[in-house]
Amino acid sequence: MDWTQPLVVNGGTLYSGVNGDRWLGEFSSHEAALEIMAIQREQRTVYSSRETHCCTEGDLELAAAIDFDER
Repeated sequence: MDWTQPLVVNGGTLYSGVNGDRWLGEFSSHEAALEIMAIQREQRTVYSSRETHCCTEGDLELAAAIDFDER
């Protein structure tokens, strides 16, 4: 997925497009969604939620699924 495209976060829900036209997934929190966006935009490799500030294992799995699905 192109993580540099315009993305909208509302609560923990991530949408693509300038106006948030398309639902991508729901993370555990607003902070987790923002952290996932930062990780993906910086192209960092994260193996465990322990390497993050507020993401759960589910958040990391969701980000990987979104990344794979949006290719």
